[in-house]
Amino acid sequence: MTTHTHGPWETLADNGVTIIGYGNGFQVICSEVSGATRAEAQANARLIAAAPELLEACQSALESLEWHVQQDAALTDCVEDDIVGHGDIQSLKDAIAKAEGRTP
Repeated sequence: MTTHTHGPWETLADNGVTIIGYGNGFQVICSEVSGATRAEAQANARLIAAAPELLEACQSALESLEWHVQQDAALTDCVEDDIVGHGDIQSLKDAIAKAEGRTP
């Protein structure tokens, strides 16, 4: 599986809808993000530009949450499905799989 261009990504200040990355030098990630309005296009571009950091944060949160769920299950003799946070684990796994091009 091919990986994405490493971050950071950012929007160009002059137009706010072009996304660039610096993974292996300067690269244009997306030349024009659209939206119903210019403000919406700029908001979409900011969200896309945050993708590498969001993916990393999701991976870190998943690791931490899984560890805490395992600790809680060991302490309380519960099954994993009964522990608060189990649905969040699946949501994180699904989002990460989508970002990595795998079927959630």
